Amino acid sequence: MSKIFECGEFVIQVWPLDHLPVHCHVCIGESSEIKIFLPELSVQYVKGKPLSSRVIKEIIEIVKSHKYEIGKEWRRFHGN
Repeated sequence: MSKIFECGEFVIQVWPLDHLPVHCHVCIGESSEIKIFLPELSVQYVKGKPLSSRVIKEIIEIVKSHKYEIGKEWRRFHGN
């Protein structure tokens, strides 16, 4: 996996052997992980306890403000 950046407790990653549609993984500590799909910014839980709507909104804003870097990293691995 490729860590793009950290923002507080959130680690945003793109995995090299992943699948479409374009998305990033956001790990919250050791306990939770979600996917954020681009460009629509929809959320899918991967593991862990449910996150509050406040935390989800915070994560979406972080991903939204870094979508260029996330897309660039996705294209580096997947070419699309």
